Amino acid sequence: MNKTKETFIFGFAIFAAFFGAGNLILPPMLGFNSGPDWWLVALGFITSATIIPLLALFAHAKLQGTMLDFGNKVSPLFSLVFCICVYAIAIALPCPRTAAVTHEWQYYLFLVLVRY
Repeated sequence: MNKTKETFIFGFAIFAAFFGAGNLILPPMLGFNSGPDWWLVALGFITSATIIPLLALFAHAKLQGTMLDFGNKVSPLFSLVFCICVYAIAIALPCPRTAAVTHEWQYYLFLVLVRY
């Protein structure tokens, strides 16, 4: 596989991993509700949805190892606690948002579209 094709495949994989329903529905709603201070919302969303994940990818690429290896530089106990906390956060934060979007769309389709 040539380098250009690998770059496109990796780029689309990263895009698919980070872009979800919340990134499609939430920003326009937040911008609309913020009124004249929309630029603050846009700045916060760009920081939290683009800059921080990219910095995390660069940090992990520079690490060249697992998260346990990263934490072992401090201590083995810290490494274990750090990994458990990161994985718990990675599971606990997106699940309610994903469930809420799915639940809301189900009720919208049932209550609004079925009546007409």
